[in-house]
Amino acid sequence: MDRLNRQAEDSLSKLLRVVNVHSSVYCLSDFRAPRGFHVDDSAVAKFHLTVEGRSVLALDTGERLNLEPGELIALPFGTGHTVRDRFRTSEVPSLTSLAPT
Repeated sequence: MDRLNRQAEDSLSKLLRVVNVHSSVYCLSDFRAPRGFHVDDSAVAKFHLTVEGRSVLALDTGERLNLEPGELIALPFGTGHTVRDRFRTSEVPSLTSLAPT
């Protein structure tokens, strides 16, 4: 792949060149608080990008992470997780069906 600019290569570009990325679900969502959704554990890598606002991500393993605007989270092993506006917000059960089967 040829670069269109002269900037030094960034880490994400290097990662995406090495990883074979494909997906069965691409979703651009516009959520407002209160919001929350769960993605089941699977062998498929998961990616989330927070464009605006803040979110919290809780892995099914118990680890938690705050997501700020502009941050990308990559879960290369498909770990199940919940994304919410706050840790106490309930998830919306119907969104669990977005995980590939």
